Amino acid sequence: MLKVAQSCGVEHPSLVSGKMVDILLGTRQHTPLWQVAGYDDPSWGMPSAAQQAQISGIMTGAPQGGSAPVSGTSRAGRPGHVPTHAPGHEAAQAPVRVRRRLPILPG
Repeated sequence: MLKVAQSCGVEHPSLVSGKMVDILLGTRQHTPLWQVAGYDDPSWGMPSAAQQAQISGIMTGAPQGGSAPVSGTSRAGRPGHVPTHAPGHEAAQAPVRVRRRLPILPG
């Protein structure tokens, strides 16, 4: 559910409104979730604005730590240094997808 919430652009599943999700019927028809659930309004069942702010604050959390000073042995900032996240470096390329094989169950 957390991944569904994140794909809707909210921090927590309780912040997903019925108008953010469509139920698909075939390939050409869709109905908003709030209508499928029989709600009269897409905001039914949603936390209040204050509760939404509190939930977002809890889920977002505080930033951790800060930036450490550059160590004396670091190459960062020296002439000719190429950071590993620079464009064109292999670490900057898209990750490779790994496919997993699912076990075949008897039956």
